[in-house]
Amino acid sequence: NDAENCNLQKSKALPWIDQLAKDTGTPARTLRQWWTEFTAETGRTITPARALAMDKQAFTDWMDEQKRKEQDAKAERERQAEAERERQEAAKRAKREAEVEEQLNKLLDAAEAEFGRMWVARFLRNACIQRAGSDQSALDHERRLQSYIGNPRRAPPDDHHLHPRAERFKLFIGAWKTPI
Repeated sequence: NDAENCNLQKSKALPWIDQLAKDTGTPARTLRQWWTEFTAETGRTITPARALAMDKQAFTDWMDEQKRKEQDAKAERERQAEAERERQEAAKRAKREAEVEEQLNKLLDAAEAEFGRMWVARFLRNACIQRAGSDQSALDHERRLQSYIGNPRRAPPDDHHLHPRAERFKLFIGAWKTPI
């Protein structure tokens, strides 16, 4: 009984910082280090053993503020990391789009050299109309393509005047799909 009473009295007599460590699961050594930082920041010259209730409350508030600051800093680092990932993805996408555009321009230049500007314009017009889905979109694409030709009154040649390789080129372009 005497040993139990002695242990009970010792547990009740724990310094408040040791009790806080026990309650929060934070090592007492860490709490003492934080107390040193707290007193330096707040200009206090008191040890944990001599702390009054208002000092203990101020210390608890200070720890809460430190935790909030750390959480804010972590959230900011995460926001910056996400922004950097998005920037890198946008750069990759822009690079890929430029590569695809370059490839398409080379194909269109080759087709124009082989089959003529009108064939390319008609091919592009038909591709736009097929993809547009609405009459207004198709008309907008048609106007853009006519400006490419340079003469909106000229009609493109009929399909039966196409070179045999033109159909193969048309099939190749239609089947060529690159994820962007």
